[in-house]
Amino acid sequence: MGALKNILNNSYIIFLVLGIIWLIVLIYSSFQCNNDYYQDRNLLSLNRAISNQNENDILSVKVANIKTLEELYDLVEDRVEVNNDYLIAKEIQQIARESFSHGLSYLYPCENWLLFLISNIPIKKIKQKKLNAIIDPERIIKNHTAFCSQNTFIIQNLLNHFNIEYSSLLFEDPILGHFASAAKIKGIWYYLDGNIEYKLINNELVKLSDFLDPNNNQIIFEMFDYDSNLAEKIIKSKLNSNISQKYINEFPAARGLLFQKITYYLSNWFWLFLFFLSIISFKFRLKKTS
Repeated sequence: MGALKNILNNSYIIFLVLGIIWLIVLIYSSFQCNNDYYQDRNLLSLNRAISNQNENDILSVKVANIKTLEELYDLVEDRVEVNNDYLIAKEIQQIARESFSHGLSYLYPCENWLLFLISNIPIKKIKQKKLNAIIDPERIIKNHTAFCSQNTFIIQNLLNHFNIEYSSLLFEDPILGHFASAAKIKGIWYYLDGNIEYKLINNELVKLSDFLDPNNNQIIFEMFDYDSNLAEKIIKSKLNSNISQKYINEFPAARGLLFQKITYYLSNWFWLFLFFLSIISFKFRLKKTS
C-alpha cells in the first residue's frame, strides 16, 4: 500500500518520462519521412509495381504517378467528354486498373508509428487484420500497388464524386477472399473490378445480375479466360452464395479508417497530454504538501 501511495505521489515523474519517451519516438520517426525518403520509396514502389505485374495487369506509369484524387477526377472528365454515367463508370474502372499493380500497400512506420507497433503485436488475430494497410483513398493513390479492397476504395470514391450509386461486393470464401464494387446506372447494377482485371465482353461492363446468375457460368469463363482456375473458384463462390452485395453508398471500412485516424493523432500528440498530466499531478502534489 505504501509503495502504491509513493507511486501516486510521484506520478508527475512517470507522466513526464513517458511524455519524453513518446516525443523522442515521434521525432525519430518523423526524420524518416523527409522528401528524399518518400521519393526513394515511391521510386522503389513504382519499379516493384512494374516488375510484379500479373499477365492481365495494365499498369500505366503516367496514371500510376498521379498523386491526388483531384487529378483522377480531372482525368475521368478529360477522357469522358459527355455526361454519361455508364461511360464514366467504365472509365473509372479502367483508370483504377491503370493506377495500380496487384499488391497490398501499407503505411510507412514513420506515418503512424503507434499503429505500426500495434499491427505487429505477435498475436495471430491482430496480424491477420493488417491494421496498418492503407485505407484512406487520399493516401492509397500515392502508392503504385493496391490490394482488392484498396482498389475498391478508389473506385467507390470516384463513383461517389460523380454522383453514381455504388456498393461493395464481398467474396466471403476461405479459398477466394476478394473485394469488388458495383455501380448502379439507370436502375441496373454493373460489376466493377480494377484488381482482378476481368475481360470486358464486347467492350461492355458486365451486369451484376449476369455475374451472380448461378445458371450463367459461361460468362465467368469469358471474363476470366486468362485463368480457368480463377474462373472456377469464382463460380464455386457464387454457387455457394459466398458473394454478397453490401454497404450501398457507404464507405465499407469506416471503422478501420477511424481507428487509423485515432492512432495517428495519438502518435503525434499523446506526448502533449502526458506532459499536461505531469503538470497537473505536480501541482496536486504541491497542494497536498503545502
